[in-house]
Amino acid sequence: MDCSGHNGSFRYRGAKCRGRIRTVLDIRGEVEGVNPSRLLDGHVERVHINEKAFSCELCGNKYTNKPGLDVHIKSHFPNENPRPEPDLIKYSLEKHHMSHTGDKPHECDQCDMKFKERYQLTIHMRKHTGEKPFNCEVCDFKFSCKNRLGVHMRKHTGVRPFPCQLCDMAFTRNDHLIKHVRAIHTGERPFECDICNKTFNRKDYLLKHKKVHNKSS
Repeated sequence: MDCSGHNGSFRYRGAKCRGRIRTVLDIRGEVEGVNPSRLLDGHVERVHINEKAFSCELCGNKYTNKPGLDVHIKSHFPNENPRPEPDLIKYSLEKHHMSHTGDKPHECDQCDMKFKERYQLTIHMRKHTGEKPFNCEVCDFKFSCKNRLGVHMRKHTGVRPFPCQLCDMAFTRNDHLIKHVRAIHTGERPFECDICNKTFNRKDYLLKHKKVHNKSS
């Protein structure tokens, strides 16, 4: 794969770019089977755009790559599972393994919610405490995490980064795009009621439907 940012190339296996450069991210790509185009996109962002696209939802700090953000998030919890400087490949594989096992070790002591990551629990706890440290500079809305502020700001800027590939619609959120595609284009209904087998294209529709069964039982 060629990088148009300069003379040279960015190859998936060789990861060559004006000389041989082989980083942890390149190795991660091979271990996880990441699409080569994603590696190139990340390379362009880091080297040529220098855009820090990964934001910490706890404090708002930004990083150029996901592993850097993951290491930073651990600094918010210095007393939890202390260990030497993390092996990024091993850490990534551990997180990937959790996606198969469904393990959610971090439990909320205020409700029955559970989370894979400690920082997700911290953000969730703000629902109980009412803490909203991220303020919109355009209006008076406040948010419990940086990501939600970023999504909200698209209402002010008009940015819609998630275009539909089947029509000319575009959306501010990826989940809105998915709902649109299922409802308008594919007819996919992946959410099935385990009581009557009725299917729905959105999870919230399924949950609303199941309340009918709960009332009748």
